[in-house]
Amino acid sequence: MKIYLTVDITKGWDTWNEMAEELNPEIVSVGGMKFIFKGCETDEKRFT
Repeated sequence: MKIYLTVDITKGWDTWNEMAEELNPEIVSVGGMKFIFKGCETDEKRFT
């Protein structure tokens, strides 16, 4: 299953990055998912 999720980060990139790293093990153990891309894509319709 693939999920496309868009999050608008207006400020606090360091906080977002830290949160994503901390949550990753929990998300993997509970839902079997992990963050594979935490960057910014200029074209929202383009999947990487």
